[in-house]
Amino acid sequence: MRDYLPFIIIAVVIAIRFSRRNTPQRLRPAFLVLWPVLILLAVAFFIFGFYMTGAAFTAGVAAAVVIGLALGTVAGWYRARSILLHRDPDTGHIMSRATIEGLLVIGVLFVVRFGLRKLDGGNQFGVFTDGCMAFVVGLLFTRSYVMWRRCKALPPHQPLQTA
Repeated sequence: MRDYLPFIIIAVVIAIRFSRRNTPQRLRPAFLVLWPVLILLAVAFFIFGFYMTGAAFTAGVAAAVVIGLALGTVAGWYRARSILLHRDPDTGHIMSRATIEGLLVIGVLFVVRFGLRKLDGGNQFGVFTDGCMAFVVGLLFTRSYVMWRRCKALPPHQPLQTA
């Protein structure tokens, strides 16, 4: 049961997100920088752990990082483009709604991540894990940047005219 617990949690989270996908959520463009900063801190701890365990930085690890970063950039771009954005006509706040495609991308990413970790034997600093870390970095940085650009491109708020 312990092996399947992450999949159960992911299924519950995706089900909750799916049920709320038609409800617009307020998006704060200024906070889009928060996730990349947190991920950079996690990567710094990961690199420190990599260094402290004496793991070797081989050509395979470098290739996994480059491939993971490239795939993460593409997935982040797609994820950001699949979110529907609009301005609330009453308040002028930027609102976002997730799409089914975006939720499927998230689900597939989690399944692939756990599958790769099983292939790597659960090694915390294996080639697949390094590639997944680079993938997450590419995904979050690209998603945040594209979402920020899309928010800036939205027309400014025009208050509703009441007659």
